[in-house]
Amino acid sequence: MKDDIQRKWRKAKSFVFRCFSVNGYLQRLIWMGCISVVMPVVLAGSAYYHFSMIKLTEQFQENNMASLRLLKDRVEGMLTNIEHESLQLASGPLIRTALEKEDYATDYLLQQELLQLFQLSKNTNSIIEEMIFYDARTELVLSHYYGLARLKDFYGKRDIEAALAGNQGGHWTYLPDSRRAGYISYVRRLPVMGVGKPRGVVILHIKESALRNQLNSYSVGLEKQTLTILDADHGVILNSSGPVQPARAGQSALSDPVLNQIAISGERSGQSVLQGGEGKELTAFYESSMGRMYISRLPEQEMIDQLAWIKVLIVLSVSVFVLVGILLTWFSSRLAYNPIQQLLRYGEHLRRNGAESPLQEMRLNISVLRSAI
Repeated sequence: MKDDIQRKWRKAKSFVFRCFSVNGYLQRLIWMGCISVVMPVVLAGSAYYHFSMIKLTEQFQENNMASLRLLKDRVEGMLTNIEHESLQLASGPLIRTALEKEDYATDYLLQQELLQLFQLSKNTNSIIEEMIFYDARTELVLSHYYGLARLKDFYGKRDIEAALAGNQGGHWTYLPDSRRAGYISYVRRLPVMGVGKPRGVVILHIKESALRNQLNSYSVGLEKQTLTILDADHGVILNSSGPVQPARAGQSALSDPVLNQIAISGERSGQSVLQGGEGKELTAFYESSMGRMYISRLPEQEMIDQLAWIKVLIVLSVSVFVLVGILLTWFSSRLAYNPIQQLLRYGEHLRRNGAESPLQEMRLNISVLRSAI
């Protein structure tokens, strides 16, 4: 064991002596020249990368906040129009009469008028795909597409049961059957100002993809950026990354660390860098007057990837300058050392063979000195 340590120590000392020996001076000079060229390039590139990262982050946050405001105005207007349409239907005379009329099940004229009102409302708001009214007393369903049906025969029976099971007056949700068809639903229990067990419900179905396209159209164009809309109870309404999964539909934002920090912050708008489950994220959020929160999220790594070209440029620049530095240092060193090496070789030759004549020796010395100069 001791012999091995001593042997390794001798090898290390030998390597150090070789590096700093007179014979290795040319190699050291070459490497010193390379380092003197590379260091400024690396320092300048690192500084440029640092300031570019700061500038790009600021620019993204400014552009993202501006696009988020536009998104909020656009989507909030669409959601508010649908909510207003639902309120007008629920508080209108036709539905109020339907809830109170004893013989509503056989009053086909009143049912026809309500279906015509559905058609008129849908024509004025093309984003609505389906309108449904359910009367709990008679267990009758009026659908814009399917007309009159009994609840037990209606295709969306589970949707109506889920809508009646809630305790919110009006809210956005994903109902069991309509969710599979790609719908997000706005549910309003009847009567509007009633208390206790609901007497009916009005449901408006909207294509989730139509609303999600609105989110994508207002993003800043980065691939991994996601936009999320939360309701007033911090449930997920929409997500730009794709359809909301069954397990996540209406889930509380408290289960997501980034959304949780934004939800409990109490602020109506802002932007910051928050720690998420997969690293830091650049976030911006804006709360509407209806309590909905519009949130933009971008992984910090995505921002770093946007500046990857700077790293590549630094590597290429360093490689080029190293190559040029090696060549220039090698040629200059050869030019400086070649005459001296010739003189040394000539002296060695004289020691071995002797000079042929003093005159010839003098001429050779003069020629060598001239070449060295």
